[in-house]
Amino acid sequence: MQTAQPPASAPTHPVRMRVEGMDCSACAIKIENALKRMPGVSDINVDYGTETLALTLDEDRTSRKTIEDKIRTIGYTPWATSGAGPQATQERDRALDRAWWQTRKGRFVAGSAALLLACSPVFLVVAGLVKATSKGPVFFRQQRVGEHARPFMMLKFRTMHANAAHDLHQQFVSQFIQGDVRESAASAPVFKIVGDPRVTKIGHFLRRSSLDELPQFWNVLKGDMSLVGPRPPLPYEVKVYKSWHWRRVLDAKPGITGLWQVTGRSRTTFDEMVRLDLRYARRPSVWTDIKILLATPRAVISGRGAH
Repeated sequence: MQTAQPPASAPTHPVRMRVEGMDCSACAIKIENALKRMPGVSDINVDYGTETLALTLDEDRTSRKTIEDKIRTIGYTPWATSGAGPQATQERDRALDRAWWQTRKGRFVAGSAALLLACSPVFLVVAGLVKATSKGPVFFRQQRVGEHARPFMMLKFRTMHANAAHDLHQQFVSQFIQGDVRESAASAPVFKIVGDPRVTKIGHFLRRSSLDELPQFWNVLKGDMSLVGPRPPLPYEVKVYKSWHWRRVLDAKPGITGLWQVTGRSRTTFDEMVRLDLRYARRPSVWTDIKILLATPRAVISGRGAH
């Protein structure tokens, strides 16, 4: 009499993928809870710091494609750590990104020099307006925190009355970082003070048009900043940073424009801004830089979120 053999256990294997957009603890919990309810899925491990997902999968019960489709339905984009598309395409894109990153500083410096030259007539007009409409210097120099937390002097056209106190802005920024700022009439918090009494009449125009930031091309030439990167924070801002906020000044060189500027400029929460900065720093790409640079004029012309 033959003894019935127990059914063979279903084959399982580890799966690892990157999930674009899973850059906060709430995002990671949302994905983990969704996958827990799926049959054949076990040993789920999510890391929102690196946007990676690892799990053990029984493909007799659930396929990898089903996992990826589930992740997409809740608003995130899964990418395989290997084989995410034709191998030749991946290698070509990685080689292009490496080549871009190696020459990026030189390209941005050259671009800044060209823009300084091209915008020189605008410089003269703006400088004349600033000098004619309020007392004080044409340029405003302010210490900011740069890459690897190194301080540097950032240059802008002056938009405030000379010797204006910074206590109001320091208090506002501290509350904003801690999430205590009330929402504006447009139901979105703003990073800058609306109706700031310290700002001159011409200063309001310069800020809305972002013309006050033209002198920062000089900071790019000096190597303190890049054309694209996180917004450079003030020293009193970093004093109230949470531990994970520090990565935005440690992982990338600050820039004149960046993801947060083109996605909402001042109209976003501070935590959302940091997540955008970290997303950019973790995945440097020629296409990301190009998209940000092309989207910047539209954000500036719309004036949305600028004050």
